[in-house]
Amino acid sequence: MTPSTSAATSRGPELSAEEFDAKLFSLIQGITQPEALSKATVERLTGLSLSATPPGSNKFWVVEGSIRNGDTYAFGFDEYSSGDRRVQIQTGSAQRYNPAKAQPCALAFQALHGRLKAMGYQDSELFGPHGKPQAWQFWKGRQSLVIDYAYNDPAAAGGARCISNVMIEAILD
Repeated sequence: MTPSTSAATSRGPELSAEEFDAKLFSLIQGITQPEALSKATVERLTGLSLSATPPGSNKFWVVEGSIRNGDTYAFGFDEYSSGDRRVQIQTGSAQRYNPAKAQPCALAFQALHGRLKAMGYQDSELFGPHGKPQAWQFWKGRQSLVIDYAYNDPAAAGGARCISNVMIEAILD
């Protein structure tokens, strides 16, 4: 799912950071089995209506909006095939990355990491090109979460990581 600039994309309400966080955790806690991966589940758990992107698509649905801290969000559902379905939650953190100026995070990685570990998730860091860390994977039961982030302030010790994408998938037997 990529946030769209199409006029047909559903426009969601402006959310506070707490409302965004509540919708994110509603999805994480409510989609724990493969059969729960559906557009209807995303709409029910978030209270938001998703629309096809591009219009007429039967594979990608999304709703976009803004967060009061100046960030943006997108909640989406992708269905590539009956066995390949994903829920994605994106923030604008990666799109407005500026290494010279720290920006507010809609969702800071360290806070999310701590909450997921406290909920019993196992985790592993994922490395990208040149051996640089770029994401974390969390899993519990049949649920898998892949969390991508951007460094908000690379000069800070360890860098402040802002989450740009959370993907919820099912671990298939």
